[in-house]
Amino acid sequence: MRGANCWTDHRLIRSKLRLVIRPYHPRATTSKKLNTNALKDPELTMQLRRKLASELTTIPESNDVQKTWEDLQDTIHQAAVDTIGYTKKRNKDWIDENAPGIHELLQTKRNRSAGGQRKRFKDHTKNLLKKCYIQPLDLERLASDRPAWRRACDNGINQNEEDLSRRRNERRIQRHHGSCPSRTTTSLPYLRQNLQLPYWSKQPYAVASTSSTLTSIFITVEQRRHRLRWTTISKCVCV
Repeated sequence: MRGANCWTDHRLIRSKLRLVIRPYHPRATTSKKLNTNALKDPELTMQLRRKLASELTTIPESNDVQKTWEDLQDTIHQAAVDTIGYTKKRNKDWIDENAPGIHELLQTKRNRSAGGQRKRFKDHTKNLLKKCYIQPLDLERLASDRPAWRRACDNGINQNEEDLSRRRNERRIQRHHGSCPSRTTTSLPYLRQNLQLPYWSKQPYAVASTSSTLTSIFITVEQRRHRLRWTTISKCVCV
């Protein structure tokens, strides 16, 4: 048993090994099977008969029975290979072999993904994190805490839905009213509070007293010699 000082863990062990080279056994070549099911076709059967009739007449005569048998065997086998061929090793399919249309569709389906670029799992994960407004660097930290991960996913999904709804509303407004107000477009109360417009901004026909139908306005205020002037106004509606 191991002691308290673990001195038994450092014992020297001596072992004897005997390495033996595994003998080489050449793998026997399996002979291919002829497609005998193709002989159900009368046309292939007649073609094989004509092939054998023409090939058997060319066998040279020999007094050696073994040589004659080998030539006959090779001639018949080669004629069968040229006519009906070998069987294809594949899993049994329920589709009939005489349905070329179905086989063409299956072949197209197999080759469909070869032409395009395959999307990796990493790309799918990156797109999902982007939709949930989660930084990839914070993924490991959030994944270790399940409640925090759920909160981050819920907040990201809600934010994504709000952004989609806002974009739909902006496109709807743009279709009906022309240009859509941008995110930086400020309303009239914000202009009055932050820009501190002079006394003439309260006049009834002033530009700053426009209603909420003001769609897009770009204002540059420059104070020079105690006077304010407007340099750029793109579009406004005066009340």
